[in-house]
Amino acid sequence: MFQNNNRAVIKHLAKNNLHTDPTRRYVTTLTIALSVCLILAVSLVIVGNEAVHISTQESKAQVKIGVTEDQLTKLKEQPDIEWTGEYANIGYSYQKDITLNVVYEDQTQIENQEDFSYKGTIPTAKNEVMLPSNYLSYLHSDAKPGDIISLDLTGLGQKKDYRISAVLDYEKQTDSYIVWVSKKGAQALLKDKPVPVIAYTRLKTDAVDSSDITDFTYKAIQSTGIDKCQVQLTDYFAVMSGGDRKSEKPIIIMLGLIVMALAGIVIYSIFYSSVTKKVHEYGQLRTIGMTKKQVRKMVRMEGRKLASHGIPFGVISGLIIGYLMCPNGFRIKNAAVWTIIVSLFALITIKLSMGKSVKIAANTSPIEGSRFSFYTGSRKVKKAKHKLTPYYLALMHFNENRKKTAVTVLMLGLSGILLVTTSILAKSLNAEKMVQFNSFPKGELYLYIQRISKSTFSNDIDYNRDTRLQQKNNPLNKSLQAQIKAIDGVKDVTPYNGVSLTITSPSFGGTIISSTNIMPTLTREECTKISPILKEGTTDYDILAKQNGIIISSGEANAKAGSKCQISGLGKDGQPFSMDLPVMGVYNNSDLMEKCPLMPGSPSFLITDESVQKLMGVTDQTGLLAISVEPEKLDAVTKQVKAISDASDEIDMLKLSDSVEARQKMFNEKVQMLYTIAAIIFVFGIISLINTVITQLTSHKLEFGLLQAEGMTSRQVKKMLVTENLFYTGGTAVLSLGIGSILGFILCNIIEKKAHCIIFHFEWSIVLVFLLSLLIIQMLLSAYTVSSFKKTSIIDRLRMPE
Repeated sequence: MFQNNNRAVIKHLAKNNLHTDPTRRYVTTLTIALSVCLILAVSLVIVGNEAVHISTQESKAQVKIGVTEDQLTKLKEQPDIEWTGEYANIGYSYQKDITLNVVYEDQTQIENQEDFSYKGTIPTAKNEVMLPSNYLSYLHSDAKPGDIISLDLTGLGQKKDYRISAVLDYEKQTDSYIVWVSKKGAQALLKDKPVPVIAYTRLKTDAVDSSDITDFTYKAIQSTGIDKCQVQLTDYFAVMSGGDRKSEKPIIIMLGLIVMALAGIVIYSIFYSSVTKKVHEYGQLRTIGMTKKQVRKMVRMEGRKLASHGIPFGVISGLIIGYLMCPNGFRIKNAAVWTIIVSLFALITIKLSMGKSVKIAANTSPIEGSRFSFYTGSRKVKKAKHKLTPYYLALMHFNENRKKTAVTVLMLGLSGILLVTTSILAKSLNAEKMVQFNSFPKGELYLYIQRISKSTFSNDIDYNRDTRLQQKNNPLNKSLQAQIKAIDGVKDVTPYNGVSLTITSPSFGGTIISSTNIMPTLTREECTKISPILKEGTTDYDILAKQNGIIISSGEANAKAGSKCQISGLGKDGQPFSMDLPVMGVYNNSDLMEKCPLMPGSPSFLITDESVQKLMGVTDQTGLLAISVEPEKLDAVTKQVKAISDASDEIDMLKLSDSVEARQKMFNEKVQMLYTIAAIIFVFGIISLINTVITQLTSHKLEFGLLQAEGMTSRQVKKMLVTENLFYTGGTAVLSLGIGSILGFILCNIIEKKAHCIIFHFEWSIVLVFLLSLLIIQMLLSAYTVSSFKKTSIIDRLRMPE
């Protein structure tokens, strides 16, 4: 046989070898197909989601620039500018139980920067508006484009007739609405004031780094009269560079590596089993003259044949699933690239998987091949006397090939561990606790001073109104606190000291950012209290008060003792002020909110109450009231507090529940990814389990035939098979509940220390569903094995396989 040109014979033997064992062929092909399908589908979903995320910004403006009309005209003429969209926030007003915002956007802005759909045309005439459908629902109006509607856009009680030029498709109910007007309409509302246009600018550059974008922008605006401080980066650079998803990348990489590793393990396992089952046949071929080289060649041909069927089927299935799971992110180029990558990975994995199998097949002598057992090993044999009960025989079979058993149980266990860990994390993540820690340390409702009156369109509009009210007669006074405390269901009212200030500093991207918020004011006792959490600098009250120094959050770009920050506010003379104040210390916001929550909302900086009195003339510095409510009376108290807030044009209300809803949505997205990983591992575990059961089914035919010939009943065989399969379920349950619970507890502790959002809970329902699913699959496999043995007689099973 060695001397002849017998390539065709070997090819024929390989082909026939596969066709004589259809179960082996189908299981191996299906395993390859499923592995390829899962890898490709997961890869396409990952890159598809990234493509969808990038598509939200890839054609959008990189910078936004506050401009005058003259600067806007010059900006649009620059050769390095692709397009410029106009946006202006015209103003807003509080009307009954809603906030009505008025904005202006031109056609270019809406077509390129916005992602909403509408029916009609963009407002161009002075009396034209575009309304969202949810605002029309709020007004109980069925008006459509072209209809006339009477609206009070300013909140000053003056209704005017407007023509609806377009209706925006947006049905979500809210307490804040937007009305779009034309530029002429905006100017009419603002009267003599200029329209505060923000020019969203698309540059002719593919740069994604923040410094590259700003450098390109500065060169592009050189001849426009625009100053660098007027330029701000949009979300473009963060999205395109991946900076906004840095925390997700390790999870995504882990998901990809897990899927590829599991696919490799499963493919290796299936090929190892399929070849070792056929070793006795290879031994018979060796007796008629087949060489080791020819055996290797035949086994490799079988592998290539199986791969040629499994990989294409897996690729087609993976492409379909990848598209269905993320149709908006499906790109032909990505699909082609990942098809090639996954196919090559599968081929390499199959080749490596066959290495051990080919070595076994080629190095087995004719005599060894005739008596080869899949379960032979190098373990020491221990003499012992045991009753041959179905349970003990099941345990013996379970331990016969410890490597394969370990791989199967480990893979199922990994899915269970991850599922238990994820379910614990999902159940323990508490959005309310996180929001309370960062923004609502005490209470479920907050009252604060409105920065403006009921409408920004009033002639006496004052953007420092909250400070002016604190200077004269603070509306959050003792009288209001007593009124709130008197409401049935209110447990406590906690006042927080703070004043409205603006901090202007360079961002980490290099642009200038201004942030206005209520900043805490420090008493002498509070300075002493926060001293232990200081990262650098001093909290000495006298030094801070003497130099009007501030203590800044480490999250700010210039957070360094000795630097200076520009602080703006309303001075004690009633005029706005802006000055550079020295940074005397740096703190970590998380430490501040954990050990000394001076003000809800993780403030940017702290300043002494004495400095505020000197600079702003505010003595009653109460800036917030936190209202703690009995849980069962929250709805009733909320209505009464809101009524008090609505009756005054000086105070407004915040609800804990609104912030919790937004945070919970973010948590759900993270947890869903972990559940996906667990599901993928579970699928691979089931594939490995099916492979193990089918391998055992073939290998035990002779053994079970001998046992039945000695008197073992069919019922006992069934009990043994069922028990053996239950060992897999038991092993998986022990791993899942034991290690999963420990990991879940450890992970929850780590997250709690960093994010303060964990209330530990064990999610029994999901774990029980997982174990029940595994048990059902085991029962089906047991039924299949019992049915297979019933189809063959004892005499047939006593014969050596051909």
